Amino acid sequence: MKPWPLSHSALNTFETCPRQFFHKYITKDMGPEGEPHPNLELGRRMHLIFEECINTRTLVGALPSEHAYIMSVLISLDGKAEVKLAVDAHMNPVDYNDPNAIFRGILDYIAIDHDTGVGVIIDYKFGARTPSDAQIMSQTALARAAFPDVSTWAPSYYMAQKRKVHRAGDVSGISSADVTLMSMLELKPAIMALRHKIERDADDVSRWSTEQSGLCRGYCLALECPFNQPKPKR
Repeated sequence: MKPWPLSHSALNTFETCPRQFFHKYITKDMGPEGEPHPNLELGRRMHLIFEECINTRTLVGALPSEHAYIMSVLISLDGKAEVKLAVDAHMNPVDYNDPNAIFRGILDYIAIDHDTGVGVIIDYKFGARTPSDAQIMSQTALARAAFPDVSTWAPSYYMAQKRKVHRAGDVSGISSADVTLMSMLELKPAIMALRHKIERDADDVSRWSTEQSGLCRGYCLALECPFNQPKPKR
């Protein structure tokens, strides 16, 4: 089977609506984008500011004051921003652009204390709703493969609107053994199942069902979908 590099976003898109996945990741023939969601625009802008803070080890002038504390903490941990990681079909680490990569992601922030064996992962979120642990755990699985000497992981979301850190898993951290178990029992089967479906159904749009969600109207670009109706004018 030809390797097909997936990401958590791709898996989540497929779970939300297979037809949207088909258009976004397989044919890539979706129509012109409409007005971007405000949280996406805010997220893009703030990601760049946070990245500059981490890379320069300074609180840059463009950083809003309400985020100065969390950035100071992350800078003190001597971590890295926008780290690209990938794994192959055996869940072994490979280069992000390796043709054998089947799953990959970009970590907003990662810091590793080699003395204590603890790894910290932060994913920035700019919406009001706290996401499930699935995304941060998939990133932790990538980090576990890339840094096998780390014994305990502390993955968290930074909820920018509330200026709070939401910790995934137990407060004491997640053992690398548990991350490996999750990777093999949950993440890898989901990746392989979707890859098999791509191989089987990539040429037949009718085999990709449509599912209605709160993002259908105005934000999904699968234009032929019956659920994708224009938003009512105010």
